[in-house]
Amino acid sequence: MTLTPPQHLAALGLVVLDAVARGARIRLMIPMSLPRAIAVNVSSDAVAAVTPARLGGELARFVALRRWGASTAALLAASATELLADTAVLLAIAVPCAFVFVHAARAWAGRLAALAGSPAARWVAVLVLVATLVGAAAARRYRRRVSAPGGDALREAWRLLWRRPRAVVAALLGLTVVSVAARIAVLPVLAAGISGPHLGALVLGSVGLLVGQAVLPTPSGAGVVDAGFVAGFAGGLSGRDLGKLLLVWRFYSLALGALAGSLLLARAAWMRRRRPAQSPLLASPFGRRVTVVPLDSA
Repeated sequence: MTLTPPQHLAALGLVVLDAVARGARIRLMIPMSLPRAIAVNVSSDAVAAVTPARLGGELARFVALRRWGASTAALLAASATELLADTAVLLAIAVPCAFVFVHAARAWAGRLAALAGSPAARWVAVLVLVATLVGAAAARRYRRRVSAPGGDALREAWRLLWRRPRAVVAALLGLTVVSVAARIAVLPVLAAGISGPHLGALVLGSVGLLVGQAVLPTPSGAGVVDAGFVAGFAGGLSGRDLGKLLLVWRFYSLALGALAGSLLLARAAWMRRRRPAQSPLLASPFGRRVTVVPLDSA
């Protein structure tokens, strides 16, 4: 299996499109510049990659945006809105695909069940256990930095959540569709030209793998997602090609964003050492100074 430069460029473009769409989405709910919104999301992706169910990423973003001046209520409402929008869009895509490509879904489930009963499943179980423990420790570390929201903040978040203007809700859903579609399209783009899996199976499998990365108890679904990937494509690819496709997909769907976020976090830590903590100016990840304008506090 050989990936062409256009495939790599297309996958990279989809990753960038996802980052821009998610940045524009959070910007609709938390007033800030688009570069800042993208930087905060990408930085949180680095933490999410090593914590279970992306919990650490949400906490890291919460801390960053609270320092930026966003209220606790606004952040809670934004996180709930994103969760609802992502869930609605994923279900709207996954359910029809499961019915249309029911044979592919059954075949994938059968191969996954067979893999679960193999000796290799023991090593996967060990990996899942280790990854869960490491991820839980990382999530606990970040959780200590966030105080539990009070009743007033929760009530205000509920009010903000259900009283958004219809135009804003429509824009949020539109950006969510763009973001989710971009993430789903990465795998079909990388698998283009491979004989065996058809487009429906690739789309359905991509949805399942993305959900697994987000909700499984291991960081980025480590172990379980990889086993599901192997089960899905074991019949159509050789072991070498299967491993290559898995690594490349993991790079674009996970590692690239985590690497970019790690660089941004490292730069932020360096800038904090250079500047006094009391300074009203924060360094933009793109090199410009911006004045912090506190939002309404809750």
